[in-house]
Amino acid sequence: MSIETNTLALNISNALNTAGTNYTANVIDLGEYGTTCEITRHGSDRKLHLTPVEDDLIDMVLYDETGNTVANGTLFDKAAANITPEELAHLIEICL
Repeated sequence: MSIETNTLALNISNALNTAGTNYTANVIDLGEYGTTCEITRHGSDRKLHLTPVEDDLIDMVLYDETGNTVANGTLFDKAAANITPEELAHLIEICL
């Protein structure tokens, strides 16, 4: 799967919509830190950021309603390259 932010957001959005879930995926500009794919579930104040970083890694950070970090993790290059949008959508459903 491509980890370019716009493509990531589109793939995730399509996978979540296909599964019939009620999520929104937007690309957010983080200034000097690049861009992230912000995923929210309707009716929830949590936000999940999926941020492609150097060496084909994807950082995942879950924020609560006040913006505090609840959890974080990294999909390393092999996992990021081999994960399907559907598998990533399943992880998102678990997190949010």
